[in-house]
Amino acid sequence: MRKTFLGEQGTVSFFALCFLCAAVIMASGLLYIVRRGEVTIYHHEEEVQLLMDAEGHLEKAVAEIEGKGLAVEDDLPLGEEILLYQGENERGIRIRRMAKRDELGIYVMAIAESPDSSKATMKSVQGFMERQEDGYIWKCWAH
Repeated sequence: MRKTFLGEQGTVSFFALCFLCAAVIMASGLLYIVRRGEVTIYHHEEEVQLLMDAEGHLEKAVAEIEGKGLAVEDDLPLGEEILLYQGENERGIRIRRMAKRDELGIYVMAIAESPDSSKATMKSVQGFMERQEDGYIWKCWAH
């Protein structure tokens, strides 16, 4: 009986070590997946925030144009793209609002850009304002 016991020395330790290595590899894989998911969520949140900034500034531009009525035509020459606003918000996001007038109405665009992002990130939105008898009114989003 002693010979059998001596011949099996280290077998249990070997299988325990193999199991431990497999567990470490699986844990490393799970940590990698979690980290990639975290980075993906961060970039998605950043893009959504930029989109919201751009949409908010587009709405500001639309409100300004609607408030001026037909007097806005003096500020927006036909067929020319005009920069309405350029600046940064409280989070350091660069914002630009532009407008271009044609015979049918005004195309309005807002661009939000993150200068300190790990990736070059920017979002832009566009809309169309239709000409009416007394001014311009919001018609639709333009893509």
